[in-house]
Amino acid sequence: MKKITVTLLSCLSLLMLLLISLPESAEAGTTTRIYGQDRYSTAVEVSKKTFPNGTSNVVIAVGTNYPDALSGGPLAYKLNAPILLTGRDSVPSVISSEIKRLQAKNAYIIGGKNAISDQTANSLKSMGLTVHRIAGADRYDTSVAIAKYLGATSKKAFIANGTNFPDSLAASPIAARQGSPILLVKKDSVPETVKNFLKGYTKTYVIGGTSVVASGTTSYLPYPERISGSNRYDTSAKVSSKFANFTASRSLLVSGKTFADALTGSVYAAKQNIPMLLSDSSNLPAETGTLIDSKTIETVTAVGGTAAISDSVLASIYFPVDKLIETAKSLQGVPYKYGGTTTSGFDCSGYTEYVFNKHGIDLPRTTKDQWNTGTVAAIPQKGDLIFFETVSKGPSHVGIFIGNNEFIHASSSKGVSITTMDNVYFKPKYLGAKKVIH
Repeated sequence: MKKITVTLLSCLSLLMLLLISLPESAEAGTTTRIYGQDRYSTAVEVSKKTFPNGTSNVVIAVGTNYPDALSGGPLAYKLNAPILLTGRDSVPSVISSEIKRLQAKNAYIIGGKNAISDQTANSLKSMGLTVHRIAGADRYDTSVAIAKYLGATSKKAFIANGTNFPDSLAASPIAARQGSPILLVKKDSVPETVKNFLKGYTKTYVIGGTSVVASGTTSYLPYPERISGSNRYDTSAKVSSKFANFTASRSLLVSGKTFADALTGSVYAAKQNIPMLLSDSSNLPAETGTLIDSKTIETVTAVGGTAAISDSVLASIYFPVDKLIETAKSLQGVPYKYGGTTTSGFDCSGYTEYVFNKHGIDLPRTTKDQWNTGTVAAIPQKGDLIFFETVSKGPSHVGIFIGNNEFIHASSSKGVSITTMDNVYFKPKYLGAKKVIH
């Protein structure tokens, strides 16, 4: 009896040791959102998140246009101030209320009277604020004026095209943390005021490709280094990869199509020392998703409402696409069967329905209905459904895009198999891609 007891205890001890040694399951990441009913309210919500106990300064930018505000992030960071948005001729009541909550004493208006009128400046004064206006003759001069006010501690500057906003805003939190100005240039020239200001600078980071800042333009910049990608999202990812701090395992996600939320969010990102990435409103760009995965970011916070960043984008960030593709690949060799929906045989839509159902996504039964369910994806990403016109006009064959220019499908000739998008039969019959992961 004693021997049996000892053996039983030994087994229990071994079991406990095994349980203790087992690695914990990796938890899925979380997504959150900071938003209000419009861009002005969203700016307020960001301000509350960034300065819960108030602050002495506020930076004021017009909420309807971006040029003068593009360089404002580093200044706001230095002043320990939120960027709040206003109308040209009036201060929204939600902004007035936030200024009072902050108990601010100084307001720094970015831009000339065409952007923010004296009427608005006087409204701010009537609230007891001391108002400072920082402006130049145009957006390029204004970027220099902000840089001078910034009194940059770094002799490095970030350079961006002044006729669009994504590249400058992608760099804003980084420039702010470094104490570097953001200076605006034209595609084919550097304005004289910018050129003169940069004398003595030891480094310039040119954000964006040659389509926004031409190769010849960089020759007028001191020690230029270009950071660019294939599009605005890729450029944003490359800027963050080079400079951002990922140790906090958090990131902001902002719209790459509108400026307001990214502008106000840049101060929060700088204060938190976390990257700020760009996204499309309805689809998570592959470059952004890859960076989130590779840097093991555990919490993604969207700035703005669902019109800026949809719920489906947030849901897709931590959807196990690779696991879905593993499931799809595990079925290679299952034969083709017209009308088939089981592992004894699949037709094309029966196969996709089966794979997605295994991961909690219900797809319609037929290829045509699956086509009508998804959201159009201009460029297919892993996990997207891809469709072909093989029999008649309209979608008649479907597969799953798995990356590397390949898709997996239930082929009538080979069963479940992997095929390249450049296949001589399928390439001319390609109809389009649909995103169904929401």
